Order: sequence, then structure tokens, then C-alpha cells
Amino acid sequence: MKYLWFPPGSLGTEDITRIEEWKQHFEQYVLIGLNKNIDVAFDRELDFCMGMSFARPSPESKERTPLGEALYQAKYQSSEKHLNEITTAMVEAFEFLPIPPNEKPNLMVTGVPSDASKPNFGRELAARVAKDRELPFALSHLICGKAALKNLPFMEKVNQWCDLYASGQCVTMDADVKGKTVIIIDDLCQSGITLWCYAMYLKTLGAKYVLGLVCVKSLRDTDNQ
Repeated sequence: MKYLWFPPGSLGTEDITRIEEWKQHFEQYVLIGLNKNIDVAFDRELDFCMGMSFARPSPESKERTPLGEALYQAKYQSSEKHLNEITTAMVEAFEFLPIPPNEKPNLMVTGVPSDASKPNFGRELAARVAKDRELPFALSHLICGKAALKNLPFMEKVNQWCDLYASGQCVTMDADVKGKTVIIIDDLCQSGITLWCYAMYLKTLGAKYVLGLVCVKSLRDTDNQ
């Protein structure tokens, strides 16, 4: 959709201000949907997914976007300043998620399952956002070994994640997501496989809606090849 038409006089000053604010944010925000690499395996597991920025201004660029640089500094240089910057931006982005008003009492935040014995930046970020928004946080742990997926073909990645979730013994959650609107928070979206597989799992547990919110979207989906 490129154009919206409103009858003359139907919008007040406050309405116009809100529309302008929305426009400014979505000149930066990235709406993430199914792509040619993953639409063969997924459908409506994620009801909505959004990144706050691309990681780089173009696939050829060696520079990072401001949020891409903040993520690098927070994740790999342990910069508390940049972690606070990302958290603040993600908390603000919550206001732009399409959450029905009647679902706001049912909101819950979670992070992608990870090994509890190891530090995980995405998990920490999700917990911080949940705390700042004063929302319940569903802590999800991966208790089975997971092979390195980075260099595997696309369908092998999908199958490995699906097998882990389907086993019933590899993932633990400390909260009940049944009937909830669950927001998955993560630091980076590349192909979307991890987010869509986790959303599929949450739907099997009874989640009503599942939305994704990530810090940055990669411009290179080479992990799909």
C-alpha cells in the first residue's frame, strides 16, 4: 500500500502528528516477511516481524548503520552504553507493533531458546526489554546439543530446529504462553529461519499471536545458500 486517503476534515492536528511520527519511524524500520528461501517451509507462524534497521546501508558497504554499529559494540565489545541505546530503541519500537488493544493485557516477551550455561546476547536483550516494559518474560532454554548451523543448507537448518522442538525434551520454558500474544526479541535476523521455527513452536504451545522484533536485519542472506 502506497497511498491512504482520508476525507477532508476527518483528521485533527493530533492525528496528523501521529501519522508523521509513524512515517518517520518506518523510513528506518524494516518490515520482515517470508522470502523466496523460506516460504516453502513456513506460512503464518509469525503474525508480524520488524527490524529497527538494516545492519548495513547496502550489501556492498563495509560500514554499519548506527544501530548496526551499536549492536556490534554491545555484543562484541561489551559496551554497556550501546546496550542501553539498543534497549531504549527497542522499547520505543514496541509502540509501533500491531498489537490489538484488547491483547495488551496478554503480552509476554521471550527470546530464542539458548544454552543456559552460556552467555547469550539475544536472551539478555529480550530480558532487558521485558523488564523495561514491565512485561512477563518467558525464559526459554535449549537443553539438547545443537549442531552448528551456519554453513548448513537451508532445509537442513529448518529440519534441525524442527526436530529439536518436536522432540518434546530439548526445550524448556518457565512460563505458559497459551492464549498469549508473544513478542520474540532477538538481536539479528538473517534468513528468518530461527524466528519462524520458534514462532511455529510457540503456536503449538497455544500462543494466540506471535510477533518478532529484532535490532537489525542482515542484508546478506548467504546462510540460505
